[in-house]
Amino acid sequence: MAGRRQSVTAQISRQARRLSAAIVPQLTKIDPVSILQKVEGVEIKLDDITQYQKAVDQYILHNVVQFDPVDFNVLDPGGYRILQASLYPEGLMVHEGKRKVCEVSLSNDEESPSCIAKIKHPVTSMTVYEFRDMGGTICVTSNTDELQGTTIMPNREGWMRLLYCCGCTFSREKWLVVTQDTTRAIIIPVSPFFHENSIKSTKKVQNHE
Repeated sequence: MAGRRQSVTAQISRQARRLSAAIVPQLTKIDPVSILQKVEGVEIKLDDITQYQKAVDQYILHNVVQFDPVDFNVLDPGGYRILQASLYPEGLMVHEGKRKVCEVSLSNDEESPSCIAKIKHPVTSMTVYEFRDMGGTICVTSNTDELQGTTIMPNREGWMRLLYCCGCTFSREKWLVVTQDTTRAIIIPVSPFFHENSIKSTKKVQNHE
């Protein structure tokens, strides 16, 4: 009887390990957003500027830790909303319709001051990506090797500084998303003359000769 009990226990343990091996990887990575793989770029825009102004007034001027969420829309090149994001004091929530895509947590870790943000799994809240500020360049690391040393680098072109000085944009620089010395995407503020309070991110098309 004891031998049979040990055999059943061993079998259950094997099945549990196999199940864990199959499930755990799915809980430590974020599923791709299919619509983002079909567009060449997106625009991220404030939904309501008054939400932002109120949050700034409460959080900065009056030192109130909590504020109402500030909503953003992620638009495709045709101007259709494909994702929604809400900014809270603790971070950012990203949704595709009713589905939670991920959570961006603003880091306040005294043991790792270079870490400025973490992207977490929508179900388990496990950290999937980390953003580290390395002297102005943002290094993106993951719990896998899929990013292969991705960085977000500022690119300060003369015309961007000119637009900033003239009040035509809220930043004097744009940002390049670089992997293995290859620019994969460009993030640039949009001139308020056209689309106020927004930025655009476009994929960098690679030429194959």
